[in-house]
Amino acid sequence: MQRISIIQQGMDGETKVRWLSEHKAGFEIVQVMKLPAVLPVVIDEPEQYLAEIRDTDLVMTFVTQADILEEIARWCKEHDVVLVASGQKLSGRGVFCPPICCALVANDVLGPYAKLYGAPVLKAKAEGGVLKEIHVKRGAPCGATWLAAKKVIGMAVEEGITRFGLEVQFNCTANPAGWDPLWGSSPVHTAAKVHSKALEHALDEELE
Repeated sequence: MQRISIIQQGMDGETKVRWLSEHKAGFEIVQVMKLPAVLPVVIDEPEQYLAEIRDTDLVMTFVTQADILEEIARWCKEHDVVLVASGQKLSGRGVFCPPICCALVANDVLGPYAKLYGAPVLKAKAEGGVLKEIHVKRGAPCGATWLAAKKVIGMAVEEGITRFGLEVQFNCTANPAGWDPLWGSSPVHTAAKVHSKALEHALDEELE
């Protein structure tokens, strides 16, 4: 069983913590550390904030304070632990920093977590130009993929593809004020695009 530790700053990542705690397969949440929402700009001894971190296989962090974030990365490297820090600018072996949580690509290093969560993988069926079925094989850890899939069943295909992205955008918990130059959009708009493309791809596969 894969062990996952989550480190929050304030309430950041709270929706994901709740969803992952209730919807898991092959992994367990062994620890949720909550750091203060407001932290000093500069912290000389960031390790003091992480003194209680437990043995784990994967750390998922929603911390934005730079010194603590670097300390988390250092700790993970020292203990050979995989780190997922969406939206951050870290690098190194076993470090994954997708622009948003639903852009995390599948990788064996990520273990069971990435088999269920990350970039969406769908199986869809349409009949008579109407969406009849969407099975989510892999989706966003905030649950937006599953919630959106329920909303578009029964819609015309073209409308459903667009609406699927909009429903994900509505449920996405990423910072809408951010701007990702790589994707040319804010995180929530990127999430919408990623999901609409995933549904379009799933329907194309169904026709092959």
